[in-house]
Amino acid sequence: MDGKIIILVSSSPRRSEILKKFKFKYKTITPRVEEESEGDPIEVVKRNARRKVLDNLNADLLGLYVGVDTIVYIDGKIIGKPKNLEDAREILRKLSGRRHKVISGIYIYDNVRRVEAFRHVETEVKFKELSEEEVEWYISTGEPMDAAGGYKIQGFGGLFIEWINGDYYNVVGLPINTLYEMIKELELNPMEFMENNL
Repeated sequence: MDGKIIILVSSSPRRSEILKKFKFKYKTITPRVEEESEGDPIEVVKRNARRKVLDNLNADLLGLYVGVDTIVYIDGKIIGKPKNLEDAREILRKLSGRRHKVISGIYIYDNVRRVEAFRHVETEVKFKELSEEEVEWYISTGEPMDAAGGYKIQGFGGLFIEWINGDYYNVVGLPINTLYEMIKELELNPMEFMENNL
Protein backbone atom coordinates (compact mmCIF):
# COMPACT_ATOMS: atom_id res chain seq x y z
CA MET A 1 0.00 0.00 0.00
CA ASP A 2 1.36 3.43 -0.95
CA GLY A 3 -0.10 5.35 1.99
CA LYS A 4 -2.65 7.20 -0.19
CA ILE A 5 -5.50 6.26 2.09
CA ILE A 6 -7.33 7.93 4.96
CA ILE A 7 -7.36 6.10 8.27
CA LEU A 8 -10.42 7.46 10.04
CA VAL A 9 -10.06 7.04 13.79
CA SER A 10 -13.76 7.11 14.60
CA SER A 11 -16.66 4.82 15.39
CA SER A 12 -19.14 7.28 13.82
CA PRO A 13 -21.08 5.81 10.89
CA ARG A 14 -21.87 9.38 9.76
CA ARG A 15 -18.21 10.22 9.24
CA SER A 16 -17.68 7.02 7.26
CA GLU A 17 -20.73 7.81 5.12
CA ILE A 18 -19.36 11.27 4.27
CA LEU A 19 -15.97 9.86 3.19
CA LYS A 20 -17.76 7.21 1.12
CA LYS A 21 -20.05 9.81 -0.50
CA PHE A 22 -17.03 11.79 -1.70
CA LYS A 23 -15.23 8.63 -2.92
CA PHE A 24 -12.32 8.80 -0.48
CA LYS A 25 -10.33 5.61 0.03
CA TYR A 26 -10.42 4.93 3.76
CA LYS A 27 -10.24 2.44 6.59
CA THR A 28 -11.69 2.96 10.05
CA ILE A 29 -10.16 2.33 13.45
CA THR A 30 -12.34 2.44 16.56
CA PRO A 31 -10.61 4.84 18.95
CA ARG A 32 -9.68 3.77 22.46
CA VAL A 33 -9.74 7.08 24.30
CA GLU A 34 -11.67 8.89 27.03
CA GLU A 35 -12.96 12.15 25.59
CA GLU A 36 -12.64 15.35 27.59
CA SER A 37 -15.73 17.52 27.98
CA GLU A 38 -14.62 20.40 30.22
CA GLY A 39 -12.82 23.63 29.37
CA ASP A 40 -12.39 25.88 26.36
CA PRO A 41 -14.38 24.23 23.55
CA ILE A 42 -11.74 24.72 20.84
CA GLU A 43 -8.99 23.31 23.07
CA VAL A 44 -11.23 20.38 24.04
CA VAL A 45 -11.99 19.36 20.43
CA LYS A 46 -8.33 19.86 19.52
CA ARG A 47 -7.06 17.62 22.33
CA ASN A 48 -9.73 14.96 21.77
CA ALA A 49 -9.11 14.80 17.99
CA ARG A 50 -5.34 14.63 18.48
CA ARG A 51 -5.48 11.95 21.18
CA LYS A 52 -7.78 9.78 19.07
CA VAL A 53 -5.07 9.68 16.40
CA LEU A 54 -1.88 9.51 18.47
CA ASP A 55 -3.27 6.84 20.83
CA ASN A 56 -4.25 4.63 17.90
CA LEU A 57 -1.35 4.86 15.44
CA ASN A 58 -0.32 1.62 13.75
CA ALA A 59 3.19 1.49 12.31
CA ASP A 60 2.06 -1.21 9.85
CA LEU A 61 -0.80 0.90 8.47
CA LEU A 62 0.48 3.83 6.45
CA GLY A 63 -1.71 6.74 5.46
CA LEU A 64 -3.35 9.93 6.63
CA TYR A 65 -4.73 9.41 10.12
CA VAL A 66 -7.78 11.61 10.73
CA GLY A 67 -9.27 12.26 14.16
CA VAL A 68 -12.40 14.38 14.57
CA ASP A 69 -14.22 15.58 17.67
CA THR A 70 -17.55 17.39 17.41
CA ILE A 71 -19.40 19.14 20.22
CA VAL A 72 -22.46 21.33 20.69
CA TYR A 73 -21.80 24.54 22.62
CA ILE A 74 -24.47 26.68 24.29
CA ASP A 75 -24.57 28.91 27.39
CA GLY A 76 -20.83 28.48 27.84
CA LYS A 77 -21.19 24.70 28.19
CA ILE A 78 -20.20 21.71 26.09
CA ILE A 79 -23.05 19.30 25.38
CA GLY A 80 -22.15 15.77 24.40
CA LYS A 81 -24.39 12.77 23.80
CA PRO A 82 -27.35 12.47 26.21
CA LYS A 83 -26.62 10.21 29.19
CA ASN A 84 -30.23 9.01 29.41
CA LEU A 85 -33.75 9.90 28.26
CA GLU A 86 -34.23 12.65 30.84
CA ASP A 87 -30.92 14.21 29.81
CA ALA A 88 -32.08 14.11 26.17
CA ARG A 89 -35.29 15.95 27.15
CA GLU A 90 -33.33 18.64 29.00
CA ILE A 91 -30.92 19.14 26.08
CA LEU A 92 -33.74 19.49 23.54
CA ARG A 93 -35.59 21.96 25.79
CA LYS A 94 -32.38 23.97 26.13
CA LEU A 95 -31.86 24.09 22.33
CA SER A 96 -35.53 24.88 21.61
CA GLY A 97 -36.02 28.25 19.91
CA ARG A 98 -32.36 29.17 20.29
CA ARG A 99 -29.04 29.35 18.46
CA HIS A 100 -26.07 27.18 19.36
CA LYS A 101 -22.65 26.38 17.91
CA VAL A 102 -21.43 23.08 16.55
CA ILE A 103 -17.63 22.96 16.87
CA SER A 104 -15.42 20.27 15.34
CA GLY A 105 -11.71 19.76 15.69
CA ILE A 106 -9.91 17.89 12.90
CA TYR A 107 -6.42 16.53 13.44
CA ILE A 108 -4.46 14.88 10.61
CA TYR A 109 -1.22 12.97 10.99
CA ASP A 110 0.65 11.63 7.97
CA ASN A 111 2.65 8.70 9.33
CA VAL A 112 4.51 8.34 6.02
CA ARG A 113 6.17 11.79 6.25
CA ARG A 114 5.45 12.43 9.96
CA VAL A 115 3.72 15.77 9.48
CA GLU A 116 0.52 17.00 11.11
CA ALA A 117 -2.23 19.60 10.71
CA PHE A 118 -5.06 20.83 12.93
CA ARG A 119 -8.08 23.02 12.27
CA HIS A 120 -11.37 23.71 13.95
CA VAL A 121 -14.69 24.57 12.32
CA GLU A 122 -17.70 26.37 13.81
CA THR A 123 -21.26 26.33 12.48
CA GLU A 124 -24.15 28.25 14.02
CA VAL A 125 -27.49 26.41 14.16
CA LYS A 126 -30.94 27.84 14.96
CA PHE A 127 -33.54 25.47 16.40
CA LYS A 128 -37.24 26.10 16.03
CA GLU A 129 -39.38 26.32 19.16
CA LEU A 130 -40.23 22.75 20.20
CA SER A 131 -43.48 21.71 21.85
CA GLU A 132 -43.38 19.02 24.54
CA GLU A 133 -45.14 16.72 22.09
CA GLU A 134 -42.34 17.26 19.56
CA VAL A 135 -39.67 16.65 22.20
CA GLU A 136 -41.32 13.36 23.23
CA TRP A 137 -41.87 12.29 19.63
CA TYR A 138 -38.26 12.97 18.71
CA ILE A 139 -36.98 11.04 21.72
CA SER A 140 -39.25 8.13 20.72
CA THR A 141 -37.35 7.87 17.41
CA GLY A 142 -34.20 6.94 19.36
CA GLU A 143 -32.16 9.39 17.31
CA PRO A 144 -31.13 11.83 20.08
CA MET A 145 -29.30 9.19 22.14
CA ASP A 146 -26.48 8.70 19.65
CA ALA A 147 -25.63 12.31 18.83
CA ALA A 148 -23.72 15.19 20.40
CA GLY A 149 -26.29 17.81 21.32
CA GLY A 150 -29.08 15.23 21.18
CA TYR A 151 -30.03 15.62 17.52
CA LYS A 152 -29.04 14.62 13.98
CA ILE A 153 -29.48 17.29 11.32
CA GLN A 154 -29.36 14.63 8.57
CA GLY A 155 -32.15 12.64 10.26
CA PHE A 156 -35.48 13.56 11.84
CA GLY A 157 -33.67 16.37 13.67
CA GLY A 158 -33.59 18.25 10.38
CA LEU A 159 -37.31 18.92 10.86
CA PHE A 160 -36.47 21.27 13.72
CA ILE A 161 -33.64 23.31 12.17
CA GLU A 162 -34.70 26.81 11.06
CA TRP A 163 -31.32 27.73 9.58
CA ILE A 164 -27.60 27.12 9.75
CA ASN A 165 -24.73 29.53 9.20
CA GLY A 166 -21.65 27.61 8.08
CA ASP A 167 -20.74 24.10 6.99
CA TYR A 168 -23.64 21.59 6.94
CA TYR A 169 -21.23 18.64 6.97
CA ASN A 170 -19.66 19.99 10.15
CA VAL A 171 -23.04 19.58 11.88
CA VAL A 172 -23.26 16.01 10.56
CA GLY A 173 -19.81 15.35 12.05
CA LEU A 174 -17.10 15.76 9.40
CA PRO A 175 -16.45 19.11 7.67
CA ILE A 176 -15.35 17.59 4.38
CA ASN A 177 -14.26 20.83 2.71
CA THR A 178 -11.91 21.54 5.62
CA LEU A 179 -10.47 18.02 5.43
CA TYR A 180 -9.92 18.49 1.67
CA GLU A 181 -8.10 21.80 2.27
CA MET A 182 -5.99 20.32 5.08
CA ILE A 183 -4.76 17.55 2.78
CA LYS A 184 -3.62 20.26 0.35
CA GLU A 185 -2.05 22.16 3.25
CA LEU A 186 0.17 19.10 3.84
CA GLU A 187 1.32 19.44 0.20
CA LEU A 188 -0.61 16.37 -0.89
CA ASN A 189 -3.13 15.97 -3.70
CA PRO A 190 -6.57 15.10 -2.25
CA MET A 191 -7.59 13.44 -5.53
CA GLU A 192 -4.92 10.79 -4.98
CA PHE A 193 -6.85 9.74 -1.87
CA MET A 194 -10.05 9.26 -3.88
CA GLU A 195 -11.31 6.25 -5.82
CA ASN A 196 -10.09 6.08 -9.44
CA ASN A 197 -8.15 9.34 -8.95
CA LEU A 198 -11.30 11.29 -9.85
